[in-house]
Amino acid sequence: MNKSLNAKSIQAIGMRLREEREKKQLTQPRLADLANIGHAQITRIERGVGNPTMNTLLQLARAMEISVHKLIPPDL
Repeated sequence: MNKSLNAKSIQAIGMRLREEREKKQLTQPRLADLANIGHAQITRIERGVGNPTMNTLLQLARAMEISVHKLIPPDL
């Protein structure tokens, strides 16, 4: 069984990330600074073309002070 995420799941994570970031009124560059990751990486994740690691999702969630579960679709 292939354990990599499919394109639809990656896009769903990106949409959730954007929604949560906008709720917190954070720009992509500001979130990148808070999470200590590259701005381009956030852009790729939100566009659904970057496959984030669990560590990256944890960094983003911590930076936004939310549970990582808010970034992961329940059907994943």
